Amino acid sequence: MTLEDVEKVVNQVSGIDINDDTHKNYIVHCRWIFFDLCKKFIKDVQYSEMGKYVGRDHAAVSHALNNKGGEYSRLEIRLKESEELRGVYNKSICVLSKNIKINLEEINDLRAMKLFHKSEMLRLVSDFDKNITETEIKLINRYENLSNCINKNTFIKELLSLPEEQIYNFEITRVKPYLIMNKHLNNG
Repeated sequence: MTLEDVEKVVNQVSGIDINDDTHKNYIVHCRWIFFDLCKKFIKDVQYSEMGKYVGRDHAAVSHALNNKGGEYSRLEIRLKESEELRGVYNKSICVLSKNIKINLEEINDLRAMKLFHKSEMLRLVSDFDKNITETEIKLINRYENLSNCINKNTFIKELLSLPEEQIYNFEITRVKPYLIMNKHLNNG
């Protein structure tokens, strides 16, 4: 996947051109979505590459994606506040996910990470939320089952079968805290 692929999807879904030289909030926030999706879908992409592609520098990317002492990035805060931006973000993820080319290295990386290992999920539940809704319990059970997946195709199909709002909520309330915790454990 390339920067151009991500740009086309974000432009198509949002109905704007993220390369427009403007500071209008909607366009700026769609650029932030572009930065986040590039980071998620393009291996080893640099902030400077993403910024340059849309006529900005690495600082603009950092401003959008980094948590400056807070729990959430500026993009995550905007996504929580705006249903329209959430729609652009979730639809873009769905379109890009359908275009992923899977290779054995990615499958092995997924296995090695064991992101959805049962014990880690149970630890997340107890650490981050004592009041789990039925929907969250169903999602956790689905993802626990995914830890036994043999290939990434099964994982992606299962993920894409979830409603967009559930994917977003699960990412923010479960996956992001786990990744932060895991990063601290590995660096500590």
